Amino acid sequence: MIQTVLLTTSAALVFLGALVMSIAVYGLIRMPDVYTQLHAASKGAVLAVIPILVAAMLSGDGAVISRAILVAVFLLFTTPIASSAIGRAAYLVRQPMFSPDYIDESRRLAAGPDSGPM
Repeated sequence: MIQTVLLTTSAALVFLGALVMSIAVYGLIRMPDVYTQLHAASKGAVLAVIPILVAAMLSGDGAVISRAILVAVFLLFTTPIASSAIGRAAYLVRQPMFSPDYIDESRRLAAGPDSGPM
């Protein structure tokens, strides 16, 4: 009985992870610029892999649980750092933002308070 519940829950979590990753890939293809694509990719990576790791943890094996926890912690720490570094690099090489109403707050802060409106 409990095995059936664990198996069903694991299957649902894997399906949820695959669904979220599919939505993230769609966002990666559909989004117009590197900044919004980066957002879709980083959110998709974390929000899709965590349910799959929880499904792996439901197996009950101690080694699998400890490895899944380590992978989850590693992802939660490195994904924001990596996406921030990629976004900063894209900004430094002046990748354009294609949103019609974007505001470049970084340029305003770099110019100083006395530079007036940009």
